[in-house]
Amino acid sequence: MPVHRRACPRRAVPRLSVPQTATEGLSLPDWQPRFPDHLYLSYTNVVAFSPTDTLPLTSRVKGLMALQSIISLAVLVVVLARVINILPS
Repeated sequence: MPVHRRACPRRAVPRLSVPQTATEGLSLPDWQPRFPDHLYLSYTNVVAFSPTDTLPLTSRVKGLMALQSIISLAVLVVVLARVINILPS
């Protein structure tokens, strides 16, 4: 077994459940999520403030997705506060 595989063993349990892995026939049998899939997940998480079509399965991923939503909400609040401050009284 190569050194990099021993250092980072592959997990048998997925961290995210995407439609292609949850339902047979939606993708090739050996399909794995790639960068565009995770980028789309991040985009939908930011826009909707929650996961839309991908389910977080581990506590770490759930926490990271919650943190991403909190940061998005904070940015929205700051931008809206600035807009309200700029409006003439």
